[in-house]
Amino acid sequence: METIYIIASMFMDVFLGLLPYFLVGILSAAILEVFISPEIIQKITSQKKNNLLLMVLLAIFLPVANGGVIPLAKRLLKKGFPEYSVIFLIIAAPMINIISAVNSVLAVGWAGWVFQRVLPGMGLAIAAGVIFFIFYKEHRSLSTDETQEERLPVSARWKRFLINTSNELLDWIPYYILAALLAAIFRYTLPFSTWINIQSSSMVMQILLSFFYAFVLN
Repeated sequence: METIYIIASMFMDVFLGLLPYFLVGILSAAILEVFISPEIIQKITSQKKNNLLLMVLLAIFLPVANGGVIPLAKRLLKKGFPEYSVIFLIIAAPMINIISAVNSVLAVGWAGWVFQRVLPGMGLAIAAGVIFFIFYKEHRSLSTDETQEERLPVSARWKRFLINTSNELLDWIPYYILAALLAAIFRYTLPFSTWINIQSSSMVMQILLSFFYAFVLN
C-alpha cells in the first residue's frame, strides 16, 4: 500500500507539473485552428525566413516547453507549416523557452544556461531542421474546407474554439496520463541516486546515464 501511495504521489507531481504546459499547447492549437486566418498562414509559410522567425519566437515566448509543444506542432503541420520549421520548434522549445530559461539560470547560472542548454539546443534544432529541409520536401497546403473557416461569424468561431479545445483534450489527455504514470513508476523503481552514485561508473558513463534518465522521463 505504501508503494502505491508513493507512486501515486509521484504521478500527481509529474502530471500537475506537466499540466500548465499541456493546456497552453492545447489552447494554442485551438486558437491557431479557429482564429488565425488562412491568409496570414499563407504569408508566413510562403517565406522560409518568416517560418523560422515565427518558430524561434514561439519557442522562446510561448510557454509550451516539452509538455505542450506536440499538440501545437501537430496543428501547425495540419495548417500547412513546413516540416523543417515544426521540427525546429519541437526541439528548441524545451531548451530556450523563457520559463525553462528562468529555471536553468536559477539552477546553473547564466553561463551554464547559455553553454549547456541554449547553444546545444539551438544547434540540435537547426541541424534537425536542415535535415528535414533537405530530405523531406513534401509540403501541405490548406484545403478549401480549411480556408472557409474565416467566413464563420464570431459566435460560431468561439463555439468551434470550445469544441476544438475539448476534442484536443480528449485526444491527448490519455497519452499524458500514461506518460506521467510511466515517469512515476520509473522514478520509484530506478531513483536517480542509484544511477548517478554508481562507484564504478566513469564521468562519461554518469553523464550518459543522466541523459538517458532525462530522455525516458521526458
